[in-house]
Amino acid sequence: NESRPGVTSKVLTALEGLERVRLVKQHMDLKGGAKLKVVGIAGPGDPLANPRTFETFKLVRQEFPDMTLCLSTNGLMLEEMLPQILAADVHSLTVTINALTPQTGSKVYEWINYQGHKLSGEKGAAILIDKQFAGLKAAAEAGLTIKINHVYIPGVNDHETLELAVKVR
Repeated sequence: NESRPGVTSKVLTALEGLERVRLVKQHMDLKGGAKLKVVGIAGPGDPLANPRTFETFKLVRQEFPDMTLCLSTNGLMLEEMLPQILAADVHSLTVTINALTPQTGSKVYEWINYQGHKLSGEKGAAILIDKQFAGLKAAAEAGLTIKINHVYIPGVNDHETLELAVKVR
């Protein structure tokens, strides 16, 4: 519910999301020129932890069958949610990976919530990193288009940026 990338003012319900797509598409159609071709779902929070994500994709797909669907995730639940992602006909993913090692991850991520457990420190970071790369591999093998997002934090994860680029390539 915001036009700037990475900024949101509230989490929309599935119907509110569909209505937003209708309004933006209508506005763009009236102005002429650029057409709305892509609908992406991102945060706040990870969309894979919110069932509204797939409800919204279903509604958008029903009304706008030619729309390209995209999803942004931290990758924690990517591998286990891949069947739902594929069933929703999502075309592309953005996976944010900010660390390669649990030591660095513990400085980037305060905690994760995995399977109902709040995990912090190197243990939480290790699980997140393992799940990110397992999900990334599964999504690539499934044929999804994937973009890796990396938040460069000087003095925290900058020493891993080049190695991350090489590894995800």
